[in-house]
Amino acid sequence: MGGRIEAWSYLDKVPVERLIQDADLAAQCFMYNLGNLNVERCRVLFENFREHYRDSVIYRVIQFAEAYINQNGGILPQYYALTAQQIDCINIGPVAKAMILVENSMALMELMQYESAESGINAAIQICAGSNAFVDFFAYNQMAQLYEETGRLSDSLSCYEKSRELLKSPSMQSGIGTNYYFGLAGVYMRRMELDKAAETLEQARLLLEKQRIHVDVSDMTLSYHQAEMKFLSGEDAAGALYVEGILSEYSSFSVLTLGRLIHELDCAEKLPPNLADTFLKELDAVKNYREQPFMRLLRARLLCKRGDTGEAFKEADEILTFSRLHQNKLHLVEAGLLRIFMLARRPEQADVRREIMNLLREAVHYAHEDRIFMPFYLDRRVFLPLLTELLTQATSKTTCQRRKRPFCAMR
Repeated sequence: MGGRIEAWSYLDKVPVERLIQDADLAAQCFMYNLGNLNVERCRVLFENFREHYRDSVIYRVIQFAEAYINQNGGILPQYYALTAQQIDCINIGPVAKAMILVENSMALMELMQYESAESGINAAIQICAGSNAFVDFFAYNQMAQLYEETGRLSDSLSCYEKSRELLKSPSMQSGIGTNYYFGLAGVYMRRMELDKAAETLEQARLLLEKQRIHVDVSDMTLSYHQAEMKFLSGEDAAGALYVEGILSEYSSFSVLTLGRLIHELDCAEKLPPNLADTFLKELDAVKNYREQPFMRLLRARLLCKRGDTGEAFKEADEILTFSRLHQNKLHLVEAGLLRIFMLARRPEQADVRREIMNLLREAVHYAHEDRIFMPFYLDRRVFLPLLTELLTQATSKTTCQRRKRPFCAMR
């Protein structure tokens, strides 16, 4: 049936020992079960992939799913991106190849190779050519996450709109909608569109309840987003209680999976020192997490508050330089605001003040088009007075320019 989604339920009836002999069909079956959140079936297929294809590129591609099906504290494995030539050489059909291209883009995104990741997803969409609704959905969702990571939030929402239409397909798996709702809610949060975020999270909750999906990863993700909503609504004490509940209920998960909540706790001045210690210790031990821009910025923030300003500024400056070079608006805004946060802790100096205001102008410039508002709100105690001053300066400048115009016209 050429990789059509309607065939996948039949693949699931084939005995694993027979199915695993055909990597193309086994990969499709794996994605079918991942979409339905059939964790046990995914685990069996994954172990068979490990046994039969450990030394092949196809096994390296499906490693992204290991954190969802094995008990490893929720830590994602080290991603190994394939080259376009390696993917071309895999003897599989177009649908499976499209899936591999999308999965490979996840590795490229983790490696901050954003342009290559986008190119791979576009290639997958062209190869699949609408023949499989799930693969198209998977591709647009991944593109939306890539755009969110680079601060292109409006483009991210456009991709989620395409995903939403694909969800209406009668052959689409029931459980896959959670991926859409959680991703979309995250973009709304970054834009501080909290009513839309709350509505989207409620749809996710209802879907999990309706389909009776109770998997630790999905349940924790829902609690995670609900905790974030408390912080973004100004309910810092309630947000801190939510985090305590997550740490208690999901104690087997690494604190590295709570990165954004750690950051929000610190912005609210409610981060326990022992939790900060644990986070920094675990972060230094996991290379692929340690290299991520957000994690580096969070590490810099925590180090600065401990007095290690040299290392903190080094981390922030490297991310700021990289983000400017690659036009990553999200991390450019975050790194610039972090540098302001750290500079504001120094004694008041004229040159420091000028740098703070210049960095703030840059952050506002890159934030306004895509409404990257969340970082400003979380540290509102620092930024609100500075933004008020910036507005006063801009208003004063505009007034002066208007007063000068008659003189300019006369000249």
